[in-house]
Amino acid sequence: MNLLNLVPSPTRDSVYYLDLFEINKRVWAIGGPGGKSEAARKATDAQELGRDSIAITRVNNDLFGHQDFGAHGATAPASSPRKIDVVAYCMSDEETKKAFGLNSLQIHKVDNGIVGTMLGSSIYPGAAAEYVVSPAEWAQLNNSLRRVNKFLRLTAPPVNCEFLLIPFMPTEQDKTNLLSAMT
Repeated sequence: MNLLNLVPSPTRDSVYYLDLFEINKRVWAIGGPGGKSEAARKATDAQELGRDSIAITRVNNDLFGHQDFGAHGATAPASSPRKIDVVAYCMSDEETKKAFGLNSLQIHKVDNGIVGTMLGSSIYPGAAAEYVVSPAEWAQLNNSLRRVNKFLRLTAPPVNCEFLLIPFMPTEQDKTNLLSAMT
């Protein structure tokens, strides 16, 4: 019984643990384990566009993102999609040390596969979908390999988007400064 009058989102299979912000007039989809939201919020020149549960869609060679919890009210409109310019993953301290050592406190351009693999290790954030899909579909939505493969299909070249790894920074202000410096 669906007490919340929810219906499955048509983009529930492309929801990722991301925030959506505008930074220096570019829309960023930012994922990762910690500090991403506060650092982006301080670096942003516009309102927060979405938090923690963002669906990515593709139209031609452009990626778009919008808030999506995996389900929505039957009459509620979906949030407006925004063209994504950057998909970034904010690394943990351990991930940064493993990938770059101790002396790489700069943003790194990478391919979609690296960012997709990192995002696939995060939880599936479309929690509302659990109330409106079958247990089998819910298990599939939570499957990390499925999420990575979907991301790779969505972001396959050519795509008008940058993919970045943001290293762990000692302070939130350091990460804010790094994001603010990006043009």
